[in-house]
Amino acid sequence: MPTCSQCGKQFNRNQALKVHIDQVHKNIRPFSCTQCETKFYTKTHLNIHLDSVHNKPYPCTICQQICKSKKDLRIHMRTHTKAKPFSCSLCEKQFSSRNSCNQHIGLVHKKLEPMSCTICGQSFGNKYICIKHINRKHKDDNVPSMAHLYIKSDGEIKTEDNNDHGEFEIKMEPPRWQDV
Repeated sequence: MPTCSQCGKQFNRNQALKVHIDQVHKNIRPFSCTQCETKFYTKTHLNIHLDSVHNKPYPCTICQQICKSKKDLRIHMRTHTKAKPFSCSLCEKQFSSRNSCNQHIGLVHKKLEPMSCTICGQSFGNKYICIKHINRKHKDDNVPSMAHLYIKSDGEIKTEDNNDHGEFEIKMEPPRWQDV
């Protein structure tokens, strides 16, 4: 029977002994949580952690809006408290989120052309961030991957693929900015 030389525990198989040594004695944990950096030995343990710790719904106690994480709830609460902890380093204007501040800097100070996703309407500081958004958030919406998208000179984003379904097209429109 395979036996751990460090603690004397016995195992039925060599593979079980290897797993024991890696987990217990070497503390090898190749799967990291992106939300809190806790590490796990298996993807299954990581998924259990995500479901039990981070993927809980977090309801707002004021308006009952459901947030997907504690961080999202904290950001949402700023709509009620009117807290604006982020300041533009160029003009001192204050914002409730880092993203809003960065969009302001891009639009007002760097004069970047804003875009909004015509699938969901979310606004972005530029076309390239919008393409990343489309690839990540709408990957299950029958939208081609970012690798196949390109931006035409008129601001339209198209795919290079011409398949049986014809050419897929995503038109980008400037958003209606409220806070700039």
